[in-house]
Amino acid sequence: MAVDVTNSESIEDLANRLEFDGAHPNLIVNCAGLLHDRDLQPRKGLKTLLSAFAQVF
Repeated sequence: MAVDVTNSESIEDLANRLEFDGAHPNLIVNCAGLLHDRDLQPRKGLKTLLSAFAQVF
């Protein structure tokens, strides 16, 4: 199940779905993160990574 952790309504919807299904998760994985935006750019570009992978494989 996916949920937008920045949206309280989305979190509430997930909680309601879990309760309705009678689900009792033992583990919840939060994969929230930020890849990049206007002010935060990745240290390496895709082109650099692809050429590095090509040398390895």
